Amino acid sequence: MAAHEWALNTPPWDRSAMAKVPFQREIEDLFASDKSAILKLLGGAFVGAILSMRVALKNPGVGGPTFSTTTKAVIIIGGAVFGALAVLLLMLRDVVIHRVEEGKRVNPILRAYFGKGNGCLMAFLWVMTVIFATFVVTMLTVNL
Repeated sequence: MAAHEWALNTPPWDRSAMAKVPFQREIEDLFASDKSAILKLLGGAFVGAILSMRVALKNPGVGGPTFSTTTKAVIIIGGAVFGALAVLLLMLRDVVIHRVEEGKRVNPILRAYFGKGNGCLMAFLWVMTVIFATFVVTMLTVNL
């Protein structure tokens, strides 16, 4: 059977034929449980952009550094992305804890980061993630 024949003969509700996506169950619960998830992400991006504008657009005469227009745009966009990411992580934490309390299956990586588990392991994972992210950002921006 050719690929196009398989696609035509497979009903759209047959999830067994779908490709496996990491954290698929948790992501589906994230957007199915709350219809305003997109609005929350946009709100987090807006707040992140507003807070980063205070740094990027500070008057250089008052003691603020001078930035080029491109650097100001990168700072504001980075703040928006960071704000949306923070909101996404908080919403994902709520979904993981809700799934753990109901006894549903949760991805072990998400359970280690967000679930009700060993607090020392969770703290260690978050500290190592921050160190790794700082290293990556430093390596990417060292030549700018």
